Amino acid sequence: MTKVIEAVAKLKLEGEKDEKDEKEEEAKKKLTLEELAQNLSKGVYKKIVVLTGAGISVNAGIPDFRTPGTGLYSQLEKYKLPFPEAVFTLDFFQDTPEPFFKLASEMFAKKFVPTKSHYFIRMLAEKGLLVRNFTQNIDNLEAESGVDPEKLIQAHGTFTTSHCTGCHEAVSPKEMMECMQAAKPMMCPKCGKPCKPDIVFFGENLPKRYFEHENELVDSCDLLVIMGSSLVVTPFCNLAVSIGKDVPRLIINRELPEMLESHKRAGDVFMPGDCDESVAKLVRLVGWEKEFAGMMEQREKYAKKHKLALPEVESKLRAPVTKAGAVAKPKSAPKAVPAAAPKKPKSKAKSKPKAKDKK
Repeated sequence: MTKVIEAVAKLKLEGEKDEKDEKEEEAKKKLTLEELAQNLSKGVYKKIVVLTGAGISVNAGIPDFRTPGTGLYSQLEKYKLPFPEAVFTLDFFQDTPEPFFKLASEMFAKKFVPTKSHYFIRMLAEKGLLVRNFTQNIDNLEAESGVDPEKLIQAHGTFTTSHCTGCHEAVSPKEMMECMQAAKPMMCPKCGKPCKPDIVFFGENLPKRYFEHENELVDSCDLLVIMGSSLVVTPFCNLAVSIGKDVPRLIINRELPEMLESHKRAGDVFMPGDCDESVAKLVRLVGWEKEFAGMMEQREKYAKKHKLALPEVESKLRAPVTKAGAVAKPKSAPKAVPAAAPKKPKSKAKSKPKAKDKK
């Protein structure tokens, strides 16, 4: 019996040693921020795909959806909705369009200055490194910053075009904006149904262009950059795991998305904290300060052209950085437009691909 116990103990120790060796080997292979920055500087990455969410627009004055107290969902009580997501649900909108247009008059009918994160994406494009920017955001700030529309996939739609929800006739974006500013529903002159901007509501398909280009992550990506997204919105979040396991992922977000926490890879590099602050740090590490300063000049010109002041929230980017590298969170954030569509309430499964969940 003693020999059996000794043999079992020996096997256990050998197993623990093997496990320890595997972990040490994995740690040696793990990509660091400094190594990733050096690779960017040397031109190792030539096919970069960027996934963006609401977090990159917060510093423009646009709240996300889920942050308690400042997120959009916490501001909808006054509209007396059956549930917060109803304002972005197609069936509810077709019967009761008034809440959406009231919300639009307060939040959507404004113009914002793109953030430093938006201009970082434009810089990647101008360097010839950007294959595609898939965005969950509906604020159109990627395009406003100068990102080539051919490089941009607006997975959850845009306010730049509008259609009738009944006969699907295209309607004037200018007239739609006037209706949103006046908090007055726009009704179709042909069929009498309410019209809406071409942002993806619950019950609608994602744009055809999204599905035409989603395979590019598998075929044409040597670095995936994830910025300002919690990756809980399907099918968009699946993009983060569709790339090959050897392709590094740079995650720039306040917190590590739970989806990636449970699917960690040796090539994952996480930059916790504010997106703009993290972008500024990355630019310094790579040595792109001069080019990025040029982007900031373009940003200032944009603000002057549209007679907009740079957001006061930027002063908070100078907040102390914690030991973990995260920027101290501000006590409050300005109220404004949501940057992506909301999370979908539970519903019956559809036969075609749908925007199953939204921010």
